[in-house]
Amino acid sequence: MTGHRGYDMLLGRESIFADACIGLTKGGVSSSARCFIAPSTAYIVIQAAIPSVSWCGRGPGRSLTSAVSRVGCQAASGLVDSGRAVTKTPMRWLAELSERGTVSARAVDRRAFLVRLRAALLLLLLTTPLVPVGAEVPGLELLVSVEPATVQVGQTLDYSITLRNSSAGAILDATVRHVLAEGFTFVAGSTEIQYNHTPVSASDPVVSGGSLSWSGLDVPAGRATSLAGMHTFVQDRCSRSYIEYQLDRVSELMEPNAFAKQLFYGITRETTGPLGCWADFVNACYDRGLLPVVRLQGRYGGPNWIKPQATAPGDYSEIAQAYARVVNGLPKRGDRPLYVEIWNEPNLDIEWSGQANPTEYAHFLVDVAQAIRALGDGRVRILNGGLSPGGNYESRAFIDAMASVPGALQAFDVWSVHPYPGNHPPEYNIHDGTATTYQELTIDSYQLELERLAAHGRVGVQVLLTETGYALGQSNFVFQGYPPIDEANRADYISRALRDHWSRWPEVLGVCPFELVDPFGVWHVWDWLYPGGARHQQYDAVASLDMTPVLAKGELVVSFRVRAADQPGSYGGRVEVVSSSGDLLAWVDVPPVQVVGLPPTSTPTVTATPIATPTLSPTPSVTPVCYPVLVNGGFEDDGGWELPNTVHPATYTETLRRQGVRSVLVGVVGEANYASYSSARQAFQVPASCSSVRISFWYYPVSEDVAHGRQYVLLLDADKQYLETVMWIASDARQWEFYEHELVGHQGETLWIHFGVYNDGQGPATAMYVDDADVQLCGSDDNVTPTAVPSQGGLWLPLLWKEASSGVSAQEGSRPRETPTSPVGVSAIDLALPKRPTGLTALELPSGRDQAGQIRAMALDERRRRLLLSVEDQLMVLDAVTGRAIFAHPLGSPAMALAVDADSGTIYAVLPDRGELCVFAADGDERGRIDGLGRPTNLVVGLGRAYVADSAGHRVVAIDSESHGILAERALPAAPQALALDPVAHRLYVGQMGTGMILALDADTLALEGQVALEGLGYPRDLALDVATGRLYVAHALSPKYGAISAIDLADMSVVATVWGDQERPLSGADAVSVDGKRGVALLGYADGLVALDATSLEVLDTARVLRGGWAGALAIDRLEGTAYVAEDKGRVWSWQPVVSDDGVWP
Repeated sequence: MTGHRGYDMLLGRESIFADACIGLTKGGVSSSARCFIAPSTAYIVIQAAIPSVSWCGRGPGRSLTSAVSRVGCQAASGLVDSGRAVTKTPMRWLAELSERGTVSARAVDRRAFLVRLRAALLLLLLTTPLVPVGAEVPGLELLVSVEPATVQVGQTLDYSITLRNSSAGAILDATVRHVLAEGFTFVAGSTEIQYNHTPVSASDPVVSGGSLSWSGLDVPAGRATSLAGMHTFVQDRCSRSYIEYQLDRVSELMEPNAFAKQLFYGITRETTGPLGCWADFVNACYDRGLLPVVRLQGRYGGPNWIKPQATAPGDYSEIAQAYARVVNGLPKRGDRPLYVEIWNEPNLDIEWSGQANPTEYAHFLVDVAQAIRALGDGRVRILNGGLSPGGNYESRAFIDAMASVPGALQAFDVWSVHPYPGNHPPEYNIHDGTATTYQELTIDSYQLELERLAAHGRVGVQVLLTETGYALGQSNFVFQGYPPIDEANRADYISRALRDHWSRWPEVLGVCPFELVDPFGVWHVWDWLYPGGARHQQYDAVASLDMTPVLAKGELVVSFRVRAADQPGSYGGRVEVVSSSGDLLAWVDVPPVQVVGLPPTSTPTVTATPIATPTLSPTPSVTPVCYPVLVNGGFEDDGGWELPNTVHPATYTETLRRQGVRSVLVGVVGEANYASYSSARQAFQVPASCSSVRISFWYYPVSEDVAHGRQYVLLLDADKQYLETVMWIASDARQWEFYEHELVGHQGETLWIHFGVYNDGQGPATAMYVDDADVQLCGSDDNVTPTAVPSQGGLWLPLLWKEASSGVSAQEGSRPRETPTSPVGVSAIDLALPKRPTGLTALELPSGRDQAGQIRAMALDERRRRLLLSVEDQLMVLDAVTGRAIFAHPLGSPAMALAVDADSGTIYAVLPDRGELCVFAADGDERGRIDGLGRPTNLVVGLGRAYVADSAGHRVVAIDSESHGILAERALPAAPQALALDPVAHRLYVGQMGTGMILALDADTLALEGQVALEGLGYPRDLALDVATGRLYVAHALSPKYGAISAIDLADMSVVATVWGDQERPLSGADAVSVDGKRGVALLGYADGLVALDATSLEVLDTARVLRGGWAGALAIDRLEGTAYVAEDKGRVWSWQPVVSDDGVWP
């Protein structure tokens, strides 16, 4: 920034002025001025802290004369543009003053000089920014640290020399000299030199005796200018009124001198100049004291941006002239800069005609920069197209490839960066050393890019954050313990990033968070304002910040290792900083190090054998007394059961039975040429003193149409209305299977057990034989007495009428005829079954539970149609159809993942904060806790095992479902998160965070059997397996803004299809996936909601907009019904039927 930026530095805290000593305190400018003469030269140095002044756009301060204010603001730009320290001797000062007519050249006496030119020097000091060079340079801090402070003889220790520069000019070509203590020696190859926290060199020093010298070092300049800014979004609503609306909000939010970024696109070789609204935007920025940052780009072809057309391979001179014509035609005003960003995120395929190409982009950038610089307007500052973290072409590799094109890394003036932190808080960063892993998603991930630039010789680069910010629902790092992004923590994170971090890093020129408001709502999860003008929390939080610039000191750090002397004692040393002309700029004594002798060899101590602590025997529990209550549970006579007279009523049969003579047949065996329901049921009463109710039966399922037929067992209330599902299947197992179900609650109620089968009438039939049905009521004493419930005789349901030629019984004929819709009329369904709402519907949760808290995990027990929820630190089990609470159980800590055993209904929950796996019976009875699992963040259940991902320990653990002992574990190179189990192939699939690698492990031994790498950021968030097709679906991220779903062919572990987010559907925050193989539908959950895709082609079929909570496990699908369940960020659960199946009743 020109003008104000330099002036702020000049008048900011601890501004430094050189070559004269004036009594500023007497002159009324500042009471904190300090004056001294540098000891080794004749230079006179003054250091003054001059308050900010209101006429320069800052808060209340002492006003100077209008003449001085004008000159001061104008002269400041010279400091910024030069970027170099200026050194003047007193004689040179006199010569310049003489040229300005301020003083005679005869006045060379220093004392007379100070007396006669007091007022003139005050003006001169304000108009000529200087950085003194001398024995002790004000504004240059020199610090030395050593670790450890005490070492044994001959051991190594680490030194760190830090130089901090408060001035606005870099100190160039300095030498850092460390004089070692006697007997200390340098360890070769241990040097690291950092420039504003960016490693730029590992060159060892010149060693001369006990002196180490690093030459040719620059101490970067400080920064005390405003870095506030905003990314506006007016490109497709480019009217003057809307431009002014958004820029007014930027001014309101960020105050004057803020950056305002905007996209101008559609530039081709035929473009003759800027559009009118582009000029309007730039002028409106200048009118408000804002600094325009314009991104210039070509045409959008949907879903890809069309890359610029080359005249010949590597030759973009023709299109470069079009870009230059646009820049030349944009308004310029005074000395205010115009920042021009050339393209955007060229390392994404979607930004470069479907295939990122770094050398093509580098040639394009070189030619455009050359054409713009040929205009000769120094106010235009060129930026590269900011690279996306991750992407199809990793950003650092992209820079390496760009460097192969001559001039590419010199084509920009400022490096444009897009540091998106995911859901990392701002204190997780590279500068402070807190981001030891996953550095590509931090608020300063650009440090990785600066390191690559430095490796290719481009050092000391300023960065402009042309995109950054937090999107609602982002949750990449919940496995580390960081919560998903919501309104509250987003406001907190972005405020602290600006106030406490970016503002103190001198390489940061400005910050333009993405984005103010998208009027079309595509990017709404990033918005600072709602389209109607209401404010998101982050807007108000940042608006309340003090935007007064703070001093960010430039920093050079030289670190190295030294071996201590062989003799004990206290050792010091000295560090000096010397200019290229040999002047001593600064020096400091090295902190003393205590060198001690080797300790004597110790005698081993015998450790006492610990006394075992006896284990208390459990108190014996009272054996419950149980009674069977069903009448004729073996179906050996006609008593007890109601068989509703439907089109195909249930019948007693001797054809197939488990034992005895008879069973009951529910459904149709053979041809089912019309839709029908068939059922058998019986009532029973649960005494108030009953402690448990256990339902059990044997069933023999038969189905030639598992895609449409259903076999089910329901629990009904006294009025025969649905309460919950006991069993819900579509099976052709053709063998007797035992089923047991424990009821929870219902004391003092009359209930019905209801066996049913549905056929859709399209030909193939579904049926179920049932035998030995039992309901056991249990209690602690003889008060549990079964009460007989009288049969209510025949029960009539609305009927499905056959065609006249099929024949109708006299009993059926007495009822009025109905003409069903195809294939089933609404009135013809089994009334015991609740109607499933279509579309996106909020599940009616228990009273007071609809917004009980954040839903962190979800699992669906498909066989029992139960929805398992982790709500804060509680396990909740709901009926998935009605939302009725079945039971709740405290966990002691939030669970991040839930799983259920399909056969037994056993529930598993992992508690990452406690390192535990909790196991519960289907009725909520806690069966055990397995601890010592590190940070368990996900699990899958099957094959008699629970497989747990320990993200902190970088391992997968297999735990026996019965004994709860660890059967196997495998160490991994990165944190595991996503898991999927193939019980047929005995394979466990694992997604590794940060590497993007999907592993195939043997489910028994956890041995590696295959792997495949994904493109993009490398964060596979969720896996879904379709066993029938042999496909594995992965929800992952291309970049911080774009999500993705990929399909992997498990036969050869290859990626066969990927859908990336794009401008129209970014899929930001893609973190959950589920697959309905029966219908061929894959569901992807992302920050904006759900998208249903064709499982083969990944073509989008349907979408639903739900602002999800950002927890990957909060998505489930009932594959029998095709119903998806998704948790919203407000603690609500929605059901969604994206595709209506062809059976008409079961969507």
